[in-house]
Amino acid sequence: ASGSRRRLWARLGGMSAESGIGWSPNGRRIAATYLYPTGPGEDDVATATVVLDLAGDEVAHLESVNLVPPNNGGWIDDDRILAHPELDDEWHQAIVDVRRGTRTIAGAISPNPCAKSGPYVLTQAGRTEGDGYFRVVRSGLDGTHPRPFLTVHGRFALDGCFLADP
Repeated sequence: ASGSRRRLWARLGGMSAESGIGWSPNGRRIAATYLYPTGPGEDDVATATVVLDLAGDEVAHLESVNLVPPNNGGWIDDDRILAHPELDDEWHQAIVDVRRGTRTIAGAISPNPCAKSGPYVLTQAGRTEGDGYFRVVRSGLDGTHPRPFLTVHGRFALDGCFLADP
């Protein structure tokens, strides 16, 4: 490390609640989710995730895709990220191979995927009317085998969740 810095990449856009940066496990790629304008209005925005190599070259540019979670934990391995593509009104979970450019839709999940730990992803199941509790569910990366992870009664909002890999 020389202590010097250089611009790696630049594009018109900014931060949003979905934004984040994550290094691949081998440290040779970086994924960044950012917000960019799609028109002249204040609400004319969308998210994208860019994957860069160490030279600053784009390995992948994924429109309307968010890294899940928006940190190093979004990487499954050196070539694949866990992502949330904004396909339609449904929430889906996808495994994106950034080297090959392929996406595997792993199944519908509940809104707000919030963390990944090893082979599991945590999603917010939300509050059910009349139940009065908020639930976070743990499932496999492909959305299978959902199990309750955390249940909180009363008023509660989960803005983020960080887990240590086992």
